[in-house]
Amino acid sequence: MFSLPLPPDEPLVEDCPVVVLAGDRSKDWLYLLEVMFPPEYRPDEKPTITELAAVLRLSQKYDIANFRRGCLRRLHSEFPTSLTEFDEAVKEWGFIDPADDTSISALSQVINLAREIGLSSILPAAFYLLVQREVWAFLLKRFSD
Repeated sequence: MFSLPLPPDEPLVEDCPVVVLAGDRSKDWLYLLEVMFPPEYRPDEKPTITELAAVLRLSQKYDIANFRRGCLRRLHSEFPTSLTEFDEAVKEWGFIDPADDTSISALSQVINLAREIGLSSILPAAFYLLVQREVWAFLLKRFSD
């Protein structure tokens, strides 16, 4: 890429060619670069769903296998694919930080992300947890009035 000559009408910024990354959001790149170049290595820090989704999207699109594996490992740990693993898993967020989102909103984001990237194996656990939390929210509201 660097050895190819630039077209004569190529736009430049500070004498550097502009590379258009079609379909990418600048915020997604910010999250990916923060993962690639952290101020210090913090393996125990949990990414938010937004950060994980951004890194997963870009690592899939640009074939950054190490980051993709890390994101998928977190999702598979959070949403196991077997009933035995699901029963043994902690029912609270252990590998992803839902941030300030409600559990229901966070689970909806995970489900949308899984559908977007074709990660159907985590959908049963994610849908089950979503329905379970919706029912609990309904019951709490219903009987607290």
